[in-house]
Amino acid sequence: MKKAHFLVEGRTEAFFVTQVLVPHFLKFSVAPNPIEIKTRQPYAGAASRGGIVAYSLIREQLKRLLGDSSAAWVTTMFDFYQLKKDFPGMDKLPRGSARDNVRFIEAEMQTNLNHQRFVPYLQLHEFEALLFSQPEQISAAFPKDKREKELVAIRKSFPTPEDINHDQPPSKRLKQLVPQFDKVNIGVQIAASIGLETMRRECPHFHQWLQKLETFSKETKDDR
Repeated sequence: MKKAHFLVEGRTEAFFVTQVLVPHFLKFSVAPNPIEIKTRQPYAGAASRGGIVAYSLIREQLKRLLGDSSAAWVTTMFDFYQLKKDFPGMDKLPRGSARDNVRFIEAEMQTNLNHQRFVPYLQLHEFEALLFSQPEQISAAFPKDKREKELVAIRKSFPTPEDINHDQPPSKRLKQLVPQFDKVNIGVQIAASIGLETMRRECPHFHQWLQKLETFSKETKDDR
């Protein structure tokens, strides 16, 4: 079984990989390994911290991970929302939708790293969008709040959960309706309750990313 590195934005994404994506990719004989972005050079014995930082620092971490020849592939899981301005392509975004912009930046990241085992991914617009794949599950996690109608109405206002936009991103909408929402623990639990199949059906960019990783995984399995 080969490993695969996920350089992720923080604890939420790391838990999501562990609890939701690991069981899926084990079927392909690939073990995902989530790694939080280092926001600084830690002292000896200190743990690294997650959070989006300058691309120059992220690039160095990606290069080190790509140097691991035992890894089937290396990918990312960062939010497009509040992405740092020094990411490749951010200074020349094409006119178009946020979806077009994300694809453009991912392509620029691929060009910048220039590695066949690198699969860049940006979440449109942020992790919490995945939870709107089935807003009833969000409501079920907070039965005392009785916010199902409002949550469903938000979802129906957009073509897909990924289109819930920068002006009022999914996280802010959730906090307004459910102030006690905690994405690290409850958010990942909700995602697990929704299930990968539903999130893929509702979130096309997310689905396309997993398709690419599955292709790499199948090739790895066939090479054994």
